[in-house]
Amino acid sequence: NSMLRAKWLVPIALGLLLAACSPNKATLDNYKKLDWTMTQAQVHSVLGEPTESKPREGDLSGTTVETWSGENQDLITITFSEGKVAMKSMRSNGTDY
Repeated sequence: NSMLRAKWLVPIALGLLLAACSPNKATLDNYKKLDWTMTQAQVHSVLGEPTESKPREGDLSGTTVETWSGENQDLITITFSEGKVAMKSMRSNGTDY
């Protein structure tokens, strides 16, 4: 019975450790790498998975708004239309980019 618990605890502990050690990708440097021609998959390759992803309110065309939260209240917001960047913004240390 204790061996069964150990088999479950090791992967869970490892997953938590990796999540805690993963680098913050919502940075100004990474934001500057984003291009208007990028697809959603290309943005995800730079920033990782978003903190939040939801359809744009009242829009039935498949437009989504995704946000990435970083350190020091950094926040990147990207709107995707038809799978490509349609709008992007970042707020870092009180400055909008």
